[in-house]
Amino acid sequence: LRGKVDSLLSKNDKEQIIILGDFNDEPDNISIKEILNAKEFDCEKENPQPKELINLSYTKFLNGKGTYLYGSDWNMLDQIIVSSSMLDKAKLDYICDSFEIIQPSFMVTKSGEKIGAPIPTYSGNRYIGGFSDHYPVGAKFKFIKERKEK
Repeated sequence: LRGKVDSLLSKNDKEQIIILGDFNDEPDNISIKEILNAKEFDCEKENPQPKELINLSYTKFLNGKGTYLYGSDWNMLDQIIVSSSMLDKAKLDYICDSFEIIQPSFMVTKSGEKIGAPIPTYSGNRYIGGFSDHYPVGAKFKFIKERKEK
């Protein structure tokens, strides 16, 4: 994946890339932080360098939030990673601090040892009619209309 990203960004450092899903790793694992080289991002700091990948999930991860409950620990396995060009106020742009873990009340376990976790579809091989063992993630983006020169 990193090779594909590097290839796209070497042709055009304004390439807008969104990578999202269940990485089965956390933001500080080698696969994400070192191999993919997805950086932490804080909206209060300077804009990132061109050709960087930015992990929108990192701040929530640092604050102990996650999408998957393993034992009593939340893991941030579901992430959204974008190219730095999605923070340059041109074309499609990430709305700062809009990354969220989506936890609608109908998905939340209300009792038992997994209280607060998403209600899964299966428990072992028993169908229980839930949704997923992970919460989904989302972020907001806005389109920046290009100005026409007169």
